[in-house]
Amino acid sequence: MSLFSWFAGRRNNKSSSKCMQAEARTPLMEGLEGREFFSASPNFAGVSVNGGMSPSKLIPIMKKLHIKEVRLWFGMKTWTNRGGDASIKQAQQYHNAGFKVMMNVEAPQVPSYAQAASFMKYLTSRKDAMSAVDLWEIGNEPNRPPFWRGSASQYVNTVLKAAWDVLHKAGEKVVGAGPTFDVKYAQTLVNAGYLKYVDYAGFHPYGHSPAEVIAHMNGAKAAYKGKPVIFSEWNIRGATKTSNWITQLNAVAAKASNIGAYTFYFCLVKTNTMAGPAGLLTSSGGANGGYASMFQKWFE
Repeated sequence: MSLFSWFAGRRNNKSSSKCMQAEARTPLMEGLEGREFFSASPNFAGVSVNGGMSPSKLIPIMKKLHIKEVRLWFGMKTWTNRGGDASIKQAQQYHNAGFKVMMNVEAPQVPSYAQAASFMKYLTSRKDAMSAVDLWEIGNEPNRPPFWRGSASQYVNTVLKAAWDVLHKAGEKVVGAGPTFDVKYAQTLVNAGYLKYVDYAGFHPYGHSPAEVIAHMNGAKAAYKGKPVIFSEWNIRGATKTSNWITQLNAVAAKASNIGAYTFYFCLVKTNTMAGPAGLLTSSGGANGGYASMFQKWFE
């Protein structure tokens, strides 16, 4: 069943709130048992976009899910990259549809400051990118070698400083790379000068329980000493049964919607990564096992 059909069915069955309460519970609702209903803040309504579906297909689906912010990827392998046309076009489509756009730019190798600054200058030369992107996320998970092969100090004093000197000077908002769940590494970044070069600090508060995710959120916020924090990825790891996973995600959402300046759910489309099975959609755009319904209810 497509997500469009799923939403149409919801509208037809939603004649009144009393009728909804009287309806028999379905497997789709199992994850909501015992949950106090609430309306999450709009700054909690971000999603990290993955998969191969076009913005034209995703935008109407995402609007029905009440998604407000999207995290996109520039699609680069080195800091000498001068492409990004497809990613910038996507950013324009989401921007024109009313979404706030955060663009991640990252490559694992350690460049010189001059190389990093040259890349940032390329970005500022792209007026199409400057008009479509609201937030520039500089790097991804610098505590993990697949994404960064240098030290915290090298990250701060090459790519992050270059982004601040070039992008921030041009009026753009700079978001620091988010370590994965390691609050101590966030403090290591701070010790290296991270807070001097960001408008927003970044963190990925994954955890194996709601309490762990929320503790990681609060720990990062404390480490960043009052700097606004963007959680550019978050989810539960280690859950297996869908109903239990949804219950745990609901528990996080009920308590954490105002901790970060923006929070991006990972991920939009189901994948085989640790958090990927909890993607909101299937690869064809249908609802993935109740996760789409869960996310939608956070904002209703």
